[in-house]
Order: sequence, then structure tokens, then C-alpha cells
Amino acid sequence: MLEFRHVSFAYPNSESPAVIDISFELKCGERLCLTGSNGSGKSTLARLANGLYLPQDGSVWVDGEAMEDSAAAQRLRPRVGVVGQNPDVQIVSTTVFDEVAFGLQNLRLPAERIYQRVPEALATLGLGGFEGRDPNTLSGGEKQRLIIAAFLAMRPRYMVFDEPTSMLDSDGRGEVLAAMSELQEQGCGILHITHDPAEAALGDAVLHLEQGRAVGTPHSVSPKILAPERVPKPTSALQAQAFDHRTAPTVGQSAKNSPSQLGRLEADGVSFRYPQAEQAALEDVSFSLEAGEILLLTGKNGAGKSTLLALAAGLEEPSTGQVRLDAQSVQPGQVGLVFQHPELQLFAQTVERDILFGPHNLGLTGQSDAEIVEQALSQVGLDYQSYRERLPFTLSGGEARRVALAGVLAMRPRFLLLDEPTAGLDLRGQDFVFELLRNQARVGVGILLVSHDIDKFLALADRRLFLAAGHLSKKGPC
Repeated sequence: MLEFRHVSFAYPNSESPAVIDISFELKCGERLCLTGSNGSGKSTLARLANGLYLPQDGSVWVDGEAMEDSAAAQRLRPRVGVVGQNPDVQIVSTTVFDEVAFGLQNLRLPAERIYQRVPEALATLGLGGFEGRDPNTLSGGEKQRLIIAAFLAMRPRYMVFDEPTSMLDSDGRGEVLAAMSELQEQGCGILHITHDPAEAALGDAVLHLEQGRAVGTPHSVSPKILAPERVPKPTSALQAQAFDHRTAPTVGQSAKNSPSQLGRLEADGVSFRYPQAEQAALEDVSFSLEAGEILLLTGKNGAGKSTLLALAAGLEEPSTGQVRLDAQSVQPGQVGLVFQHPELQLFAQTVERDILFGPHNLGLTGQSDAEIVEQALSQVGLDYQSYRERLPFTLSGGEARRVALAGVLAMRPRFLLLDEPTAGLDLRGQDFVFELLRNQARVGVGILLVSHDIDKFLALADRRLFLAAGHLSKKGPC
């Protein structure tokens, strides 16, 4: 079994431990689901499970052996695979085949077994025929399935899945959940971190964390913990002021930036092909987004949604066609983009410096640095004093997503593009994002958002676009 015995762990310079006195057992063939709000310690526990972190108190045991030091952790680590929230940080090879074969080569398997296991694992995750593809050309969901396939091929005794379906469409989610069930039937112990109550209900037991501590035991979790009450709408004076920030004059913004005159963002006949790609990611795509409108963009993984957001934000130049804001080229700061993996946007030494990077580069005035940061953090539901000095790389996935959004909002964009904005957020965090987007639209910000959680966003959106294989399609439900 995989066993935690009174495990505690704290990050350097942190005011409080991330994990406090955690104990549980995971036997081969069992599935334990781990739930909890953002910042409760779930991802930290995942890293402790295979020795990426070592406990400062207590111990982690794998099949009767303790990970008492780095040497023991290195020896036992192949028995515990960890699939993280962001597949980009786990990809190391230049082809899909080599990515899956990499771990097998390190395990010194003979070539004939490698050539047998790689296609089997890829087929299980719906990636058959991808062997020669460059992993960097895959969509976010395809990359996640590739990482899972690489671990499936290594056949560990225990697998830790840290929200593996958060970036996947419905088909991809079904494939991953089916693969997890197959692993469990084969005798693999599964530790599944999730915010989805339906996924948590698939477990043999559920362990809930709050502020680093376990709530009860894995067999005493109430329905209220699985589906906690929704957070009320943000109504503080600071948040209300933050939503209406465009009344303050700023450098680089003209009078037409008032909510009543914000205009239109549009793409006209846009096509785009990645270097050395066999086919275009987008072909002849046209759409418009009005000020104050919320537009939902949906489609399967690999349809081109993230590529379209990058073009609309001016991060990529179309191969053909053009993107315009009020018939002019998009200028820095006018269109804000929150990536599918927000940690890619965080690079400064503190949360405060990260949020101030954009406003300083744009020369925005009218507020002090402290006011900018406090207002931006308040908009995303984070406390200024608790987070301003935090190192961004110690944040949980949900906290990183909120901080990345705060950094974009601090630049006062006229249009806001969001790629899976609620992925990795607990139910309270999701509701907070919904209300934040509504309030941004009310003050004139045009919003284009990508999500696989169609049911959650249909009530929020004014219109919906369906993207299929790089083309806007009329076949998708409207």
C-alpha cells in the first residue's frame, strides 16, 4: 500500500504549513479521491506521494518502505506515477513515440517490449497514429492524455492524478476516466484529485482537505463536503470599485475607451498554420465581439480554440486574414489573455511584482502600486496581505489561475480572452469567476471565453461559436 503517517510539510518562508498531520492508506486496486478548496494542500500532497517533496514531519511509505531521504525516494519513485495539472512541464521529448518510450528506456526495458507497450498505451488514450507528431503541436487535452499514456506504459503500482480531466472535452474526459478504471481493475492504486463531485463519487473513498488538514477520515465525508455551498456574489466596496475602474484617466487610453464607446474586436478570414505542420490549425475563420458582450467558444480538443485566442490577442500573426480592434491593429494592453495554463504567465519573485509588471510597462497612472495590486487581487477573491509577498511558484493551480487573471485585469483591457477560466477552481472559485465576468461585461469589457463546461457557461454567454477542425461550424448546438 501507499501510506501517509502524520505527514506535515511547509514551503520556505510560508506563514503556515501546506499540509498538516495527514494520515491515510491507499491499497493496490483502490481509488481514493482527494477533494478540497483551492490552496488546501492537494497538489502538495500529490508531490509528497512520490517523493518529489519529503515530509518535514511524519513519513510516506510505499509497499512497506519509507521514503526517508532522497536516495530512498529515488528508488521508490517509479512505483508512484504523478500526472500533474500542466502537461507541458512533464513533456521532455520531440515526438509522441519518444515521449512514451522515455520512461521505459530509463527502466531499461528491452526494445521489443518498448515497441509493444508504446502503441498500446497511445491507443488506450485515443492517441493511436500520433507516434510521429511533435508534442508541442498537440492541444492541451492531447498533451494531458500523452502524459497519462507515458505513465500507463510504465505500469506503476500507484498513480496520482491531479485534476487530469480539467482541460479535456467530454470525449477526452471519458477516455481518461475509463483508463483510470482499467488501471484500477488491473490492481493499480489510484489517488484522484478532483473538484468534480461526479468524479469524486467514483472513488472507493473520499478524503477532503481544508487549510492543509483532513476533514474526518476517508470514509466519513458528507454530501455537503462533496458539493459545498456556492459562494455569494462579491459585494464589497473595494470589489465594486474594481469592477468600475475605467472611470479613472490613464496614460495611453483615449476618450473612446469609455464603456459606451468601446467598439468591436473582429477577425476577418483568419487562417494560421504552425511551422512544419501538415495542415492549418485555423482556416478562414471570421467573427466579431462587441463591447460588453460575452461570447463562448467551444469545440473538441485540437479544434484550434487556443490558437484563435492567441491570434485575437495579437500574440500570433495570421497566415492570412487580419484581426482588428475598431478597424485598427490591436495595441498592447487593449486585449488581455489568460492562458489555459496560468502558471506560464507567472514569472516574478512575488505576486505583487507579477501583477504590477503589465501596468508598469503600459505606463498606467491614476493609482498607487498598492492600490493596483489590492484592487486586482480583490477582483479575483484573494486577500492582499496574504498573497502580495507570496512566491508565485508556491501557489496551487487554482490560486495561480486567479493571480494570472488579476495580472491581466490590472492592465484594464478593453477585451478579455480566457482559455478554460474555471479549470482547477473549486465550486466557490467558479462562481466567483462567473460573477466577475458578468461585472466586467456590465462596464463594457468584451469577453471571449473557451470552455468545455458548456452547461456552466451557456447561461452566462450572449452567443456561442462552435469550432471544428479549424473551421467555424453551424453543426454545433447554439
